[in-house]
Amino acid sequence: MALRTQMRSLRLARDLMFSQKTEGLLPYRPDPKPDPEARRPAFVLERSEPEAEGVQSGALAQLYRSLAAAPDACVHGLLLARHGRVVAEGWFAPYRAGVRHVTHSLCKSFTGTAVGLAIAEGYFGLEDKVASYFPEYCNLLTGRRTRAITVRHLLTMSSGISFNEMGEALENDWVRGIFESEILFEPGSRFLYNSMNSYLLSALIKRTTGQGLVEFLTPRLFEPLGFGQVGWEKCPRGIEKGGWGMYLDPEDMLKFGQLYLQGGVWQTPQGPRRLLPEDWVREATRTQITGSEGEYGYHIWTNSTDGSFLMNGMFGQYVAVFPDRQTVAVMLSGNGNLFADSVAYTCLREGIARCCVSDAPLRADRRGRAALARLLASLEFGRPVPPQRGWAARLRERLVALLTRPERAAEQAERWAGVDAFCGQRWTFPQSRAGLLPMMLQVMDGNFSGGVRALRLLRQGEGLLLEWEEPDGALALPVGLERWADGMLQIGPERFFAAARADLRRDEEERAVLVIRLCLPEQSSCRQIKLSMLPGGSGRLRLRLDESPSLVIGIEKMLEQDKNTATRNPMADLISGGYPRYRLEQLIAPELVGEPAPKTGEEPPQPDAEKEEASGL
Repeated sequence: MALRTQMRSLRLARDLMFSQKTEGLLPYRPDPKPDPEARRPAFVLERSEPEAEGVQSGALAQLYRSLAAAPDACVHGLLLARHGRVVAEGWFAPYRAGVRHVTHSLCKSFTGTAVGLAIAEGYFGLEDKVASYFPEYCNLLTGRRTRAITVRHLLTMSSGISFNEMGEALENDWVRGIFESEILFEPGSRFLYNSMNSYLLSALIKRTTGQGLVEFLTPRLFEPLGFGQVGWEKCPRGIEKGGWGMYLDPEDMLKFGQLYLQGGVWQTPQGPRRLLPEDWVREATRTQITGSEGEYGYHIWTNSTDGSFLMNGMFGQYVAVFPDRQTVAVMLSGNGNLFADSVAYTCLREGIARCCVSDAPLRADRRGRAALARLLASLEFGRPVPPQRGWAARLRERLVALLTRPERAAEQAERWAGVDAFCGQRWTFPQSRAGLLPMMLQVMDGNFSGGVRALRLLRQGEGLLLEWEEPDGALALPVGLERWADGMLQIGPERFFAAARADLRRDEEERAVLVIRLCLPEQSSCRQIKLSMLPGGSGRLRLRLDESPSLVIGIEKMLEQDKNTATRNPMADLISGGYPRYRLEQLIAPELVGEPAPKTGEEPPQPDAEKEEASGL
C-alpha cells in the first residue's frame, strides 16, 4: 500500500509540474469547500471593558502592536475573553468579523470532543480495538499492530499509522488505506502526529452512531452554544475529514474554548448546563503523551508547566486557554508554522501575562480604552501599527494635512500616472499553471488551475478592476489603490470571499512595479501579484506570482511522517534541491512574460526583423 501511494504521489507531482492537465489529477472529485455565505452565530459572548475584567488596556494595545510588528506572525485577527466576556477584538484588514475561517487541524479538538461524548453515551470505549468496528477491512494478512490500535491510541496520536494526508489525496477509500498501511511502531509507545488518526475517529463516529460529526455534534454542542453554520469537508465516502476541512465563525471558536475553560458547563438563561463530561474535560486537557512537538492530551495540546492548553491548526489557527488567568484567546493567522512554535503564539502568551493582571476590576482607564479603540481600528494585515500620538500631535497632523493638500493631490496624480501605465492593455501568456489561487489551496482543495491565459487592468472609480482569464473562465476582481477592495471569486466549483490592494513601488532601477496583494478572508493563504514592464519599449509585461504560506511547508509536514518508514518517499526529492526543486519553486512562485494583445481595430504586432532572421523565417 505504501509503495503504491508513493508511486501515485510521484505521478501527481510529475503531472503538476510537467503537464497542463487539470482533470483527473486525483482519483476522485474532491468535496468543495463550504460556501462562504453562511448563517451567523445565534449567540455571542458578552462584551466588557478591559479594566472591568482586570485587564490593562495599555498592555492589550501593546499585544496587538507586537503582533502587527512581528514580520513572521501574519495574524488575521485576535479575540480575547476573560471571565467569559470579550475584552478585545481586533481584525487586521481586510480580515474581519462575521466571516467563517478555516481551522485546519484546530478542528481535531472538535473530533476529540465528539469521541468523548460518544464514549459517555456508550457507543464505544476508550480501550476498544478500532479494527473490531471495521471487520470488512481486516483479513488474515492484517497485522497484530493494526489489530491492537485502540481509540485511546488514535486520540493521543500514538497509533503508528503511516497512511497520511498525501495518501488520502490519492486514494478513494481512506479507511482501507489506513488498515492496509504500515504501522510504524507498537501502538501507544510513542507520539507521531498524523491527521488520519482524526479521520479514523470520524469514521468510527459515523459507523457506531449512524451520524456524521456535524449531525452528531449539532444537538449536543453546536445548538446549545448558539453556533452559526458549521462547514466541514467530507471524504469521497461522505465522512467528515475529522482532522481538517472545517470552517467556523471565530466567535464560535471562542465559545468552544470557554466551554472547556468552564469544565464542560455552559451558562444558559435557565441556569448551568453540563454539555461535556467533567472527567473527559479533565483527561482531554491533561498531558497523556509527549513528543518532539510538545505535550498532548486527547486531540488537545497541553502544557503541564502552567496548565494551559491549546487547540491548534497549522499556519497559526489557535484557541488558547489559560485557566490560571481565566482567559481564552482565538487567534487566526497565515504564518509558516505547523505547530505552536511560532512568533505569533509567543507574542500571545507574553501579552496575556502582561495584560491580565488582576482577578478584580481595575480602575477605569478612559484614555487607555480610547487609545486601544483607535489602534484596533487601524490594524492592517502586513503593516505595522503607526506610533501612538497624543491629541496635540493628532491635531498638528490634521493641520499639516490641510496645509499640504495641493502637494498631496499632486503626489496622488503622479501615482495614478504610474498606475495608468498598466491599465487598458490586455496581455496574453503562454500555457502554465500560474493560477490566481495559491498553489497551497489548489492542492488542498483539489481545485487545480489551468493557468492564466490573459489579464487586463482597468480604472474603476477610485480603484482598479483586474480581469484575469483562465481556461475555465474569466474573473473580474475589484482592486483598491492603497486600500482594500472587497470582491467575490468563482473558481471552479468553489466561491471565495476576496480582498485586493494595489501599491505602486519602484525597483532597484527605479522602474514602476505594481504590487497586488490578494487575501481570501476565509483562508490562511494569500497571493501576491507583481507586474512590471520589460525594458526596451516592447510593451511586454512581466508577471510574478508568489504565495504565503508556501506549499513547501505542507510537503515537509507530510515527509516528516514518512522519514520513519524504510522506503524513501520520492516526494522528498522535490525539496532536496536540483532540478525537481527548481520546478517546484516555479510551480509555487512562477514568473511569466505577457505579450500585448492587439486592441480592437488594430493590426497584430509585426515580428521583430532580427528575430525573424535569427529563426530563419
